[in-house]
Amino acid sequence: MSVDSIEQALLGRLQSMGLQDVLRQTPDGWQLISPDEGERPVVLDLEKEFLQWKRTLTSFRDQPLYRALGVKGTELPFVLDATCGLAGDSLQLLAYGCRVHSWERHPVPALMLLRAHSAWQHAVKERWSLDLADFSIPSDVQILYFDPMYSEVSKKALPRKEMRIFREVVGQDTDAVEVAERLRAQKKRLIIKRPPKSSELLPGVSFAQEGKAVRFDVYLP
Repeated sequence: MSVDSIEQALLGRLQSMGLQDVLRQTPDGWQLISPDEGERPVVLDLEKEFLQWKRTLTSFRDQPLYRALGVKGTELPFVLDATCGLAGDSLQLLAYGCRVHSWERHPVPALMLLRAHSAWQHAVKERWSLDLADFSIPSDVQILYFDPMYSEVSKKALPRKEMRIFREVVGQDTDAVEVAERLRAQKKRLIIKRPPKSSELLPGVSFAQEGKAVRFDVYLP
């Protein structure tokens, strides 16, 4: 499907959900409008976000997500990001050097991603594919990564403005367990991102890698 046809399908879904007023189209792409009229809209700038990850990952081998990947040697895995959102984790994985195949099922971030990805001119795009319609799992994907939207937010570490607005507009992943079970059935290494003190999304965690603000539960095949 072409970018235009995918965009029209996403706009149809957006309208059916009554969310047509939360996005604004500009020559540079789609902007997410804050429910608070005093706040600026959220703009997805992939170049800025990717360079920020590149700058902050000078010691990425110490990052809990990198450790959760189980990298051995110099070969980086091909990862499915089942909840791309505003691309933060996909860009982090790309900064590590992974190949990434990203899903996004909600039309709001999907529309923002579609135009931003299409316009982005960077060599790293050769390692990044978007799936906003079929949600297929390439046969050569080695690791499945899932970051469901959850309501548990620490009062001591509120998310940045962009994520807070995103939560308010998009809401929770009410089918998180069902999606996780589908991924688990693939019999591949599965990583599920969780709040640090939350319960497991699925039973049977093999081990966890913990950071200050997140925990990565790893399920081995």
